[in-house]
Amino acid sequence: MRVAVVGGGINGVCCAREAALRGHDVTVFEKGSLLAATSANSSRLLHGGLRYLEQGAFGLVKSSLNARERWLRDCPEHTERIKICLPIYQNNRRPRVAYAAALGLYHLLGIGKNLGPFSYLSEQQTVNRHPSIKTSGLMGAFQFYDGYMNDRALGRWVIDRAMAAGVTFKEYRPVTHISADGSLTASGTDYKFDHIYCCAGPWLKHLANDSQLSSSTELEYVRGSHLVINQQCTQAFMLEVPNSHRFFFVLPHEQGSMIGTTEVHQNSPEPVITSASEVDELIKNYNHYFKTAIDHGDILTTRAGVRPLIKTKANHWASSREAKIEQIDRITLVWGGKWTSAPELANAVIKQTVRSGN
Repeated sequence: MRVAVVGGGINGVCCAREAALRGHDVTVFEKGSLLAATSANSSRLLHGGLRYLEQGAFGLVKSSLNARERWLRDCPEHTERIKICLPIYQNNRRPRVAYAAALGLYHLLGIGKNLGPFSYLSEQQTVNRHPSIKTSGLMGAFQFYDGYMNDRALGRWVIDRAMAAGVTFKEYRPVTHISADGSLTASGTDYKFDHIYCCAGPWLKHLANDSQLSSSTELEYVRGSHLVINQQCTQAFMLEVPNSHRFFFVLPHEQGSMIGTTEVHQNSPEPVITSASEVDELIKNYNHYFKTAIDHGDILTTRAGVRPLIKTKANHWASSREAKIEQIDRITLVWGGKWTSAPELANAVIKQTVRSGN
């Protein structure tokens, strides 16, 4: 069967490889370069999504933990286990018992695939082990494990294995139209396939509308920005954004550290640019917790990506992080998805097509 995949992000590449391994002739069309948009601007964490438990996304967390184990097992040269410190302060939005319950559930959902037990440090133990954080109001800290990746190297690893399975990649070939009969137009050239998988991420809704495909799925576009700073940290931190239910991370990043992410709602996938207010927000968040303050002069670079969340409520915090698979004749629309769970999503996508007979 001749198959097209629209979108060369991590979900598209994984879907392409999965289809090729099942014997299909697969061509990927990417409007730019492979893994250069949303997939290139993640936090670099391979994680189940501890913070998604509050939304009741247990299936997503379990699937992501399965995928995390697969990444770490299959590609140890570009992935690693990382210990994350979650400090508890008196003015936190959530009590210590809530964090203990969430970490217990996180551990339970990953049973058989956990990277190590979580633990609690007293105030003094936290101060001794993490002297860089402020101590005013500090009660202690939880420590737990997740995965971490070199996203560029791991992405290249996935592309190489897709090519070895027979996948053909066509970069800088934007797809402007798809049809339910398997027709596709890219860069002014018409093609015909037995099936089309659309993994266009934030740009999928525009393509579906332009192609007059009837879908009730609506997306929220949420920009996540990171700062890379020249202050080096050897320990990863997960921290509550002051006066908010959200979290941000401070992670080791090459010779410095990465701070992120923001959540800024926008009306379309473009532009994908870190705003001045996001820079100020991330600096303020970092300085709230760390003794050595940073300013704009400490920033080495910024990175931003737009995540497509499936709209469920008016508040984008409540939008679903779950992926959705929708089939229209010879087209499969893949809505949402995330780096960590890409292999699991790809397997589900291809299995659904096999069951439907298309």
